[in-house]
Amino acid sequence: MDSAAAQVRASAIQVVRGYVEERGGAFASLLDRAGLSKDLLDDHIAIVSLARVVDLFEVVSGYLKDPCFGLHLSAQVPPGGTGLLGKLALSAPTAMDALRTTVLFARVFMTKVDMGCREHDGLVYTHWVLPAEITAPRL
Repeated sequence: MDSAAAQVRASAIQVVRGYVEERGGAFASLLDRAGLSKDLLDDHIAIVSLARVVDLFEVVSGYLKDPCFGLHLSAQVPPGGTGLLGKLALSAPTAMDALRTTVLFARVFMTKVDMGCREHDGLVYTHWVLPAEITAPRL
């Protein structure tokens, strides 16, 4: 894979796998359609193309006929259910600290994504900008 491309750990697809398989879906075939290797089913720490993982979300959304798949997927994750990130965010003294922690943690798993947060005049501003190479539709 092009090292200049945005990347993410393969563990990002595991929650998607569980969601699809709980609904009787054949997840491995969806990996193929998104241009991802079936080897990722057993290698959670591999580095993969973020663009292909985003494409996987689009493929799964169509497969499940759920245009809000990403929201439904995230809604099933219980508070703190994201492992270390969830624990850090829940134990943060303020919402701003939780957001900063999330940004720092996300940078461990993803590259080339412009993300951050700042506070100004009592308001919190966040940004999460995917690189231009990510071509999946966005709602």
